Amino acid sequence: MNAERLWNLSLAFLVLFGLMLTGCTTSPKTTDTARSTMEQLLLAQALERTLVDARMPIDPAESVAVEAVGLTGDAGYAKSIVEEWLRKKGLLVGGEAPKYLVRVILQAFGTQNVETFIGIPPIQSTFIPLATPELAIYKNINQRGYARLNLEVSDKKTGALVAVSPVFEDEVFFEDVVWLFLFEFKNTDIVPPPL
Repeated sequence: MNAERLWNLSLAFLVLFGLMLTGCTTSPKTTDTARSTMEQLLLAQALERTLVDARMPIDPAESVAVEAVGLTGDAGYAKSIVEEWLRKKGLLVGGEAPKYLVRVILQAFGTQNVETFIGIPPIQSTFIPLATPELAIYKNINQRGYARLNLEVSDKKTGALVAVSPVFEDEVFFEDVVWLFLFEFKNTDIVPPPL
């Protein structure tokens, strides 16, 4: 009877130990792009909003060439957005002999992420292969997209400076709040809001 009881206890211990080894964890997959989709939405809308109240000091129907400069590799994107905006204003972008050169000076273009967390962070043990999930009493992830630019207009033939715009800037935000492990609230001024 003792040998059978010892065998049952050993078997129960092995099953319990096997279950403990499996653990329960999730591994978030990192983004495959340079920027997450939320960052892309924030930046795109911030840049588009900078131009909402912008004015061009040249007459519609004039022809212009556009170039963009900036500290990041996003000048090409800013150039295409400004070209689209100029077309909507009635200017001819490109052409064979543009009269003006519009230089987009991208002063700032990026995101800022601030996270506040109160609770127990996820723990992964290497000694005992068990993982605990994140237990957030309060968690706030606040992400902002910011764009700041100005435009310089010069005569394409002579290079003389015709006008310099004021600085145009705007920001867009996305906020994700978790209360007591379960209740999640999202808030944004992205139009239309993401899913």
